[in-house]
Formats: sequence, C-alpha cells, structure tokens
Amino acid sequence: MNRKTKGEIVFDIFNNFLMLLVIVVMLYPFLNQIAISLSDNAAVMSGRVSVYPVGFTAKAYKDVMTDARFLKSFGNTVYFTIICTLFQVAFMAMYAYPLSKKYLKGNGIWMGLMVFSMMFGTGGLIPNYMLIKNLRLVNTYTALILPGAMNIWNIIVLKNFYRQIPDSIEESAMVDGANHFTTFIRIILPLSLPSLAAITLFTAVGAWNQFFGALIYITNPEKKLLQVYLRDILQAVIVPNDSANAVNIVADTTEQVNSESMKAATLMCSTIPILIVYPFVQKYFISGMMVGSVKG
Repeated sequence: MNRKTKGEIVFDIFNNFLMLLVIVVMLYPFLNQIAISLSDNAAVMSGRVSVYPVGFTAKAYKDVMTDARFLKSFGNTVYFTIICTLFQVAFMAMYAYPLSKKYLKGNGIWMGLMVFSMMFGTGGLIPNYMLIKNLRLVNTYTALILPGAMNIWNIIVLKNFYRQIPDSIEESAMVDGANHFTTFIRIILPLSLPSLAAITLFTAVGAWNQFFGALIYITNPEKKLLQVYLRDILQAVIVPNDSANAVNIVADTTEQVNSESMKAATLMCSTIPILIVYPFVQKYFISGMMVGSVKG
C-alpha cells in the first residue's frame, strides 16, 4: 500500500474542508426554512429561529394544506410534470435513436444544426408570446411542453449511449423479423434505462419548477402551477376574503400565523415532493450520465 505524500494529505484535508463548507452553505438555508415553518409567531418575529424550531407548531402546514388554491395548483403541477416528462423524454429518446446510426444520410448535417442551435437562445419574449398566441396555445400546458421538447444536450447524451449498444444485438433482432420501431421499443429502451432515468429526472425537475412560462402563458387561475402560487405567497400573505384573486390562507384571532412561517411552509410543500424522487433514480443517475457522455 502506497503511503500518501504530504502534498496529497494537505490536498485531502483542503478538499474535505471545502466540501464540508459547501454542504453547510447549501444545507443551512434549507434547515432554516424548515425550522421557521415549524416555529410559532413570537419566535420567528424575534429572530430566535436558526436550524431548529422554537415553540413547535404545525399550524402553518395545516393552513397551507387546507388552502384550496394550494391544493389546486399542486394537483395541476403534478399533472403537468407527468405529462411534460413523458412527452419530452419520449420525443428526445425517439429523436436520438436515428441520429445514433452512422448510416443515416445527412447525420453530420443534422448534428451540426443541433449543435449550432445551442449557441442561440429564443427569439425574445414578445415574438415567443405572439407565436404561442397565434397558435392558440395560451392557457394550455402545450405552450409549456412543446418549447422544451427539443433539449439538445439530452439528445446528445442519449445518442452517445445508443451508440455504445452493440450493433449485433439489433442485427439479431432484425434477422428475427423485427423492424426499427420494434427494436427500439423492445431492445434499445430497456438497455438504456440508466441514461433515460437521468434524463427523466432532469426533465421532471424542470417541469416541476416551471415558473416563467407558466406566469406568462397561463392566465387562467384554474390552471395555475405551484411555482406561480408560491410567488403569490412570497409576495404577500392575505387573510381570506371574497376576492377570487386573493391567496386564501386560513388565520384566526387566537393564533395568528406569521407570514414568514407561511412562506417557509409553502416553500417546503413545493420542494419536498420533488426531492422524494431522487432516491428512486439515484442508482441510475451517475452511471447514466457518465456512460452516455464519454464517447461521441
């Protein structure tokens, strides 16, 4: 066993310290918001809450979970995330498959156009909005799904992964009478689960955190997504009234909920669900991204 040099020891100490610092910087705000959401009004107002609750109370969560607008926006976001992820991942997986074939005519041209498009952003907010409006997609989730269906980076990762699957497997399927579609569905996709899981995670997180597009294109309150609702909460907490545009937060005279606790509780309710997904795809995540990005 080789003994480490002094330089390697110093590097390991510095690296561990740096990683610990990064963990603390990233973890502290999260723990602080959890503590605020579970603390009483007096403790939050006096600034005594750090990373653990003071005067434990779950009233903020109760008020958030009983708010009809939160439940509606949460349900909309779950529905949108599922539909958006399924459509975009299926589209990218199918688009990457023919590009992985070197015998495809014009393969280099298609790849060049894709890489070229990565250098430019959208045409601007106003042209995009006019396009969506002329297509009659305003107040539809299609306006949020279609623009993100062509993620070039994800397509390249999937293409590179497909290319590492031995051609002999596909050739055997072709000999047995399978066409390209059958080969793709029954052979390529099952073998590509690691990369597909990583791409699915990225796409689902992006759909769950969809904000700007939802703010611009979705004006119907019945279709509002969770991140827009969260924006409303962060701007102001309004005691319920008869206004349809008000943020319906339950409050009473005996135990007034602090607005900061309400904001923190809403933030946790919108963040924790997507965090739950990570453990289920973690085993595929690293292998899928590394294997799909090594070779070109």
